[in-house]
Amino acid sequence: MRRGAWIAIASAAAVTIGTAFVSQSAVLPVAAFSALSVLAWFLPRLFAGVGLLLVVLAATLRATFPSLNLGFLDEIVVVVAVVVLTTRRLVCRQLPVIPSWALWFLGFVAAGLLSSLLNVVPNNIVFDGGFLAVKAMLLGVAFAQIDWKPGDLQPFIAGGGILTVIIFVTSMINLIAPDLWTSLVLGRNEQFEGEFGLPALIGPFEYPATLGRFCALLAIAILAYRLTVRATWRSVTLLAMASISALGSFRVKTVVSLIGSAALVAGLSLKRMPPKLLLALIIGGAALAVPIGLFVWADIVKYIVNVSARSLLTFGAVDVAARNFPLGAGFGRYGSYTAAVYYSPEYIRLGFNSVYGMRSTLGGGRFLTDTQWPAILGETGWLGAMLFAGGLVHIAITFLRKSAARTEPLVAWLRITGLGWLLILVIESIAAPVFTSPPAYPLPFVAAGIYFSLLAGHSQSTQEK
Repeated sequence: MRRGAWIAIASAAAVTIGTAFVSQSAVLPVAAFSALSVLAWFLPRLFAGVGLLLVVLAATLRATFPSLNLGFLDEIVVVVAVVVLTTRRLVCRQLPVIPSWALWFLGFVAAGLLSSLLNVVPNNIVFDGGFLAVKAMLLGVAFAQIDWKPGDLQPFIAGGGILTVIIFVTSMINLIAPDLWTSLVLGRNEQFEGEFGLPALIGPFEYPATLGRFCALLAIAILAYRLTVRATWRSVTLLAMASISALGSFRVKTVVSLIGSAALVAGLSLKRMPPKLLLALIIGGAALAVPIGLFVWADIVKYIVNVSARSLLTFGAVDVAARNFPLGAGFGRYGSYTAAVYYSPEYIRLGFNSVYGMRSTLGGGRFLTDTQWPAILGETGWLGAMLFAGGLVHIAITFLRKSAARTEPLVAWLRITGLGWLLILVIESIAAPVFTSPPAYPLPFVAAGIYFSLLAGHSQSTQEK
């Protein structure tokens, strides 16, 4: 194995060097693909950790180093995971693992492809749009190809704690020196509007919404750890750091998703919750009910009651789905990043080209990806939307599935964390393309893939005994 690793490393280096003579712009993608492929083959669990970290940092690296064009990193992680981890499993004479929830998304893909075929969408747009639509699920299925053990989750927990501290520290620097921080991270002096005279924080990310969403996910993971594995002062400190960073984004959807997910996690672990923590949650919830309610209502009026990009995209998706019933306009044709880049004919038909933030001019379409479900409905129709929703429900049921394996504390942590993460993304999907944009998009699906592998491994070991 050691000799094979050196051969693989040498081969990857040779391919990268050879690429440099052909195309300078392709060196970084080829080098990243080669290095990650070697890592995935010989150290798949380490690859999983490194891969998730690259997904988290992809957007930040793209914004901080625009000349390097590093936005491709998360796509490379997905491709390497699918190709290498599946091939590795076959070489080891094991059948690929297909989680049952993945079949719903396979139907979703079929609906999108049929919609694309009927609407004669160009192949390059279908490929780009289709890959974007399912890359999160692909990563989840790919991670299921690794034979996970409960102890393998511990490094991810430690890494999450370290990441929480780093994000909190950078968020506090952002709060103290907002102009300096945004110029360092984004390469430009840009202020994001917050509340109470404070700026909306971005931390190490590109936008406040990204910081809020990711820190909400961290907070839920830490809360679940306290309730299922171990309650320590460290976890209290980390939970406070993640929650403060999330709330510092001043994004309504983050506040709602964090509270809703925390309530779900607390409810599932009610028997293990310390009375003091339960009392603190009840008092805190009661105290914050009115200001949070007003905060949420202001956003409802702004984006739903009044005419906005989100409401136009939503009603437009219904129109597109009705015209193509039960299918949609095809992958890359509505509501997605691909549809914005290639500016879908559906936008011209609906008159979006005359609406601010929804135009075809360079930089004029920044609101065309302002939500998630219009893309699912508009591109794959009612059939595809129902299949996608069915897949999400199936994942939720998988996390709630009764099994002897879930009594293991770390497995229970993953199960409850994954369910909380799923709820956060579902809530945030109303106002953001959370199933396709880094850094958060793959997390519930990765958790579902690993959980499925853990259940399968426990079932197999029980049969062997």
